[in-house]
Amino acid sequence: MIKLTGPTLSTAKQLVIWLLPILPVLYLLGLLARHAVNVPYADEFTLAPLFLKAHDHTLTVADLFAQHNEHRYFFSGLLLIGLTQLAHGDVRADMYFSVVLTVLVSINLWFLIKNTISGSTRLRVLVLFLINLLLFSPVQAENWTWGFQVPLFLCNFLFSCGLLVAFSSLGVAKKFALCLVLALVATFSFGGGVLLWALTFPVALIRSGMSWKSRIAWGLGWGAAAVGAMALYFFHYVKPAIHPSIAASRNPVDYFLYVTTFLGAHLSRASRLEPIFQAALIGSVLLVLWSGATIHMFRYWRDLDLRQRMLPWVAVGSYAILNALLAAAARIGFGVNQALDSRYTSFSLYLSVAAIGLFVTLRRELCSRIESHRFIGAVLRLETILLTAFALFSLGAFSWGRSSVIEIQQTRLWGKGALLFSNVMDSGEIHDRYLVAYAPQARAYANTLDRIGLLHPSMISTAEISKLHAKHEKDIGFLDYITTSGGSCTVVGWAALPKTRTRAHCIVLSYEDPVRGPVAFRVADEIQSRPDVAIVLRAPAAEDSGWTCHFDRSAIPPGDHLLTAWAFDANRAILYQLDTQ
Repeated sequence: MIKLTGPTLSTAKQLVIWLLPILPVLYLLGLLARHAVNVPYADEFTLAPLFLKAHDHTLTVADLFAQHNEHRYFFSGLLLIGLTQLAHGDVRADMYFSVVLTVLVSINLWFLIKNTISGSTRLRVLVLFLINLLLFSPVQAENWTWGFQVPLFLCNFLFSCGLLVAFSSLGVAKKFALCLVLALVATFSFGGGVLLWALTFPVALIRSGMSWKSRIAWGLGWGAAAVGAMALYFFHYVKPAIHPSIAASRNPVDYFLYVTTFLGAHLSRASRLEPIFQAALIGSVLLVLWSGATIHMFRYWRDLDLRQRMLPWVAVGSYAILNALLAAAARIGFGVNQALDSRYTSFSLYLSVAAIGLFVTLRRELCSRIESHRFIGAVLRLETILLTAFALFSLGAFSWGRSSVIEIQQTRLWGKGALLFSNVMDSGEIHDRYLVAYAPQARAYANTLDRIGLLHPSMISTAEISKLHAKHEKDIGFLDYITTSGGSCTVVGWAALPKTRTRAHCIVLSYEDPVRGPVAFRVADEIQSRPDVAIVLRAPAAEDSGWTCHFDRSAIPPGDHLLTAWAFDANRAILYQLDTQ
């Protein structure tokens, strides 16, 4: 038996502490490894022409500069093309790259922590752990599972780089040049990148010791560059038809609720179908904490050390708040609940990041300034309340996010199955619903990707089951019954994939043709809960294995036909025949 000595035990404790900030990253990577789906989703389909031009070496600057919704994806478009080529079209590579960018953000914030938070290394590592719980939270489910969101994470990374430059010891000319590059790349990578013009070099000027005359000169130069970038951004800009008008609401309360809901969604259930109360309350509390800390900083502005330690975290919080104001101005026409969109949590979480940095900084400063046992006790009680609330809300957000990632996997796989069969049957309604894509365009774009080897597996080219990869496995599902009402037919059953005993990715129905054998004609359009199946199979993952298929009698030739159901593995394009009751 090995007995741990004092130094060895101390080293083990240090390793455990350093492991803490890594745990949220590992958890997220495990979640993506199990549930990420390799299929284009929503706007990803529209990248197909760009990928085709890159494949044919006909890509132009104008193609990259072209407006997409309200964004100019010039640099991020180049990045997505590169990732797509390297991964041979596997969109999961984009998802993992989003994690990589967030890891780089975490590293940048670690340098800010080291430069602004005094105390032991253990304290700083614990602060990083709390921040990483936010940065890698599954509550950002839609962003983590959608490779198209790489530009969003790129924007966050560029902002964190800009902060490091602004608070570095570099000369003002070097700061100007580096911040200029970062702001330009961010602006032409994602719409929200315009905020870097307000939160990078201007912050460097605020903290500099230059004379006001020099600051004004550099500020005018920066302002001229920003105006030039905006003029280029809005060159031939067209407002997207599906978006509401700017500042569509005339009620100030709507804007307050939208902003606070936006800012609190990362610690709530981030779905616009949920009530906004929890998110709005959390956002309001975070705003109060950030505002109080900012007021304190300006009150003691002459305290250079305090200002240097607080200003970076105030800027981090400003990034979240300005994103909320920008979204409120552009999206308020969709209603206040739209602020709960999971996509926005990757921005709103930075207000909590700022609150953590500011609280830890001010806690030590105030306790040293006010040497009162009663005051120190009050600070400790407040710290306990905030940490407890953070733990509870984070746990709830994590749980919701994990469930959302699993649900997204199920719907994407069903949509993927329908998409792969869209050349040989009318499955557009189904893949349109589950992949959020306009059916005719999605099918055309999918075929484009298939032709250049960027869609896996390939599109199904025949409806004849005998010409596809089909198998028969026992005890993986049944076609339970068929009902008819006039010309409408309904088929009900359940299906699981062999070995894994997870729900089939989608269900394909076929009719028996006397010459060609079974011919596929319809993909099931509803997912049903079947807890009884999960119990019998002893597989909790099969609980949602029930399915229902509606179709018109005219979908199959006249006469009597034997109907067969097939469980489809959309990742390997394998069909498994189901039994009939």
